[in-house]
Amino acid sequence: MKRRESTESPEYWNSVAENLLPEVSCGLWRRYADALNASLIERFLPGSIALKRALKTDLFDESLGLGLAQAMNNKSQEAWGIDLSFSTARSASRKNSDCIPVNSDIRNPGFRKGSFSLVVSNSTLDHFSSEDEIREALRAISFLLEPGGHLIWTMDNPLNPIIWIRNTLSRRYGTLGTLLPYQMGKTWSLGRMAREIGRLGFLVRETGFFMHCPRMPVIRMLKFMDESNKRRAGEKSLQLLHAIEKLEALPTRQLTAYYSALHATKE
Repeated sequence: MKRRESTESPEYWNSVAENLLPEVSCGLWRRYADALNASLIERFLPGSIALKRALKTDLFDESLGLGLAQAMNNKSQEAWGIDLSFSTARSASRKNSDCIPVNSDIRNPGFRKGSFSLVVSNSTLDHFSSEDEIREALRAISFLLEPGGHLIWTMDNPLNPIIWIRNTLSRRYGTLGTLLPYQMGKTWSLGRMAREIGRLGFLVRETGFFMHCPRMPVIRMLKFMDESNKRRAGEKSLQLLHAIEKLEALPTRQLTAYYSALHATKE
C-alpha cells in the first residue's frame, strides 16, 4: 500500500508511464478501448466533415497503439496530442505517426487562441486532484477552441458503484498494487459536466454513457487470450463486448457505464 502523492507533476506521470502494468497494454483490450472511443467520435460527429485541426488532451492511448489518431484524422486535416508526461509523449511519437505529439499541460498548453476546431478529452480531466484544476483545464480548452468548435469530453462515471468504491479507496489509500496502480482524481456526474461546460458558453449537443463491461475482469480475460494465442476466442470476445454496449439503451445505463460522455460546441 502506498500513501497519496502529488499527481500534479510531470515526474509523477512519467513514473506511471514507465511502470505500466502489462494488463493495461493488452493488445485485445487496446483494440476494444480504441474502437469504442473512436465510435464515440463518429457518433457525436457523424459522416464526412472537414475540420481544420484536432487536439487530444492526453496521449495515453496513442503511446500504447493506434489510439484515436486515425479517428481524429478522419474528421480534421491535422491531429495533435499533448501529455504532461514526457515519457508518454515520447512513446506516442515512436508508435504513432498519425498524431503530432507535444509534451505539455492541458491547463497551460501553449497554443494560440482558437487554434483547434475539435478537442477530444477522453478521461483526462478526471485525473486532476481538485475541481479547481478541472475548471482550469476547461477554461484552457475553451481558449483553444475556435468559435463553433467541437468538444468531445468523457469522464469516469461516479454513479457506477465500482467507480465509486475505487475512487473512495484511492482517496483513502492512494495506490493499492494492481487494484489501484495510480491515484484516481476528481470526477463529475454527466449532469455536472453539462452545467460546468455550459457556464463557459458551450452548448451541449448530445450526451451518453459507454463502456458497460466489467473492466478489470475483462482485461484479465483478454490478457490471458493474448498470451495463450487464442485468437478466435479473442475475436469472439471483442464482438461480445461491443454487443454489451447495448446496455446504454436501458434505464440502468448510469449504473453500468464506466464513462460519461458529452458533445458540446463553443458558441
